[in-house]
Amino acid sequence: MNKLVLGIMACLVLAALLQWGPEILNSMFRILSSQRGSSIGGRLAKVMYGSTVIAGMGTWSMSGFTPDVQEDTAFGDTVKKWKQAGIGDAGTVSFSGNYDPSDTNGQVALNALQNTDSELTNLYFYESTSVFWRVAAGGAIVLTKFNAITMDKNALGKISFEGKVSAKVMERVA
Repeated sequence: MNKLVLGIMACLVLAALLQWGPEILNSMFRILSSQRGSSIGGRLAKVMYGSTVIAGMGTWSMSGFTPDVQEDTAFGDTVKKWKQAGIGDAGTVSFSGNYDPSDTNGQVALNALQNTDSELTNLYFYESTSVFWRVAAGGAIVLTKFNAITMDKNALGKISFEGKVSAKVMERVA
């Protein structure tokens, strides 16, 4: 935007504030923010194990679904052809953050599952206060990395976890 448009917008905001108070500003910002894309920040994200927020987590990720693709080329073709066939891979999940050995219902509870063949159906990856990802009904997350702790002389201790999504895909619940 050019400086003239920004100046006019600033004057309108100031006039609205003086005339109608902060309520009108909230409405204006809501309208303006709805006009831009639907990108979201990670500030409100979290990882929950059941109803417990896992303390210290600062990053989570999902690798996503990967279909099994098979070559479908025949004599006479000049370029390879591919088809989705077979069984796809539901992917992996990972989450990490600050190490907290006093988080008995979160980090400690998850670490206690190592060597137990546990399949988790109650691990939730929040992208906001009310929207989250979970494994779909009939599926599970099998943790594959526990107690991955990093200590640095000049930083907080870090911990990370990883798991394979099994039998079903991750689903977004809004």
